[in-house]
Amino acid sequence: MDLKEILTNNYDISILDIEKNEKSTVGNVYMIYTKKEEYVVKIYSDFSLVESMVYIHNTLSKNDFYVPSIIKSKSNDYYIKDNDKYIIMYSFLTGISLGEKYEKIPNDVIEQLALEVRRMHTLLKDKKDFLKPLTFYSNKEVDRYSALHFDLTRYNIFCFNDKIGFIDFDDAKYGPCFCDVAILICLLFLSRKRGVDLDG
Repeated sequence: MDLKEILTNNYDISILDIEKNEKSTVGNVYMIYTKKEEYVVKIYSDFSLVESMVYIHNTLSKNDFYVPSIIKSKSNDYYIKDNDKYIIMYSFLTGISLGEKYEKIPNDVIEQLALEVRRMHTLLKDKKDFLKPLTFYSNKEVDRYSALHFDLTRYNIFCFNDKIGFIDFDDAKYGPCFCDVAILICLLFLSRKRGVDLDG
């Protein structure tokens, strides 16, 4: 697969450079550079994941969340199919991650983040069609279920001006909202390097 040729044929962009993101654990992420813009391209093999990404990103974008937008192709599609692979091009989210910006996250940022996570869960509470359900937890008494980000690390949460943004929904699942909250608490406030941020 010649990625540059595929993108040039299917999108209205003139590519200067393509760079594989070596930090990606799956190895499916590429940075696309043009004269004016940067983009992120992800290559998927699971179509249900493609459907999930399209739904989540479009729903959050339409509801004023600060997340990458999916760039439509020349044929007005949200993804490109190449043999058994699916390609999605995302806008590049401007800003700086919490991990780069803060050693200790200020309380007002924590509060704003908590509100955005809750708003996201509320908005995505009824969407489970394409998402894999959590199998390790099932309790009929829990009534707050939603699409979960499931990877809310300091480096997947962005700050830009007064906004909090989210990237990398590739691990999204469907399950109890408190699972996302537990992951968020562990990844933001418990660290071998920084210790435990009890105040946070």
